[in-house]
Amino acid sequence: MSETQTDHSGRGRRLPQLLSHLSAAALAALTLSGCAGGPAGGPAPSETTSVETGLAASGSPALTEPAGRDDDGGTLDYTPGPAQPPPPAARALAERFGRLWARRKVNADVWWQDLRPLCTPALHEKLRDTDPENVPAGEITGPPEPVLSRRGEAVFHLPAGSEGTLILGTADVPGQGWRVATVDFRRSA
Repeated sequence: MSETQTDHSGRGRRLPQLLSHLSAAALAALTLSGCAGGPAGGPAPSETTSVETGLAASGSPALTEPAGRDDDGGTLDYTPGPAQPPPPAARALAERFGRLWARRKVNADVWWQDLRPLCTPALHEKLRDTDPENVPAGEITGPPEPVLSRRGEAVFHLPAGSEGTLILGTADVPGQGWRVATVDFRRSA
């Protein structure tokens, strides 16, 4: 007996009906989650990002998944939605860390200990042998500007006058709150 034939009890017709109902339910779930045809009720995307290069059209780092290809071997494109505003605690942390980090005229042990409560343990240890006289910025000249913000992490750029930009990666560490996890510096051209 085939799937569409029946033995007069009606059982033979249940499989095609069940599959039809499951397909409709799966399509509805994808549509509601924003996986089919774009974000469900979300704002219009503003910039397309190539997952292959990891760069947005503007040339800035993209908020994307790791590089990959779709099943057909083509490039995956990702259009990010609006970024979340960073939590005030993350912004305050970035501002405080920046002020303490950019002090060249302080004893190295004092500098390191002052940064301790603001860093992840791994970053704090990396900073252990830093001589504050050698940090690339002598002062932070403006407020932290968020460039990436997702649940549990945020990246800030802090202007350092004509010297460049301090780049801080922050993370919400369970049981500790917001901590600076990465430090980088981009010198002015």
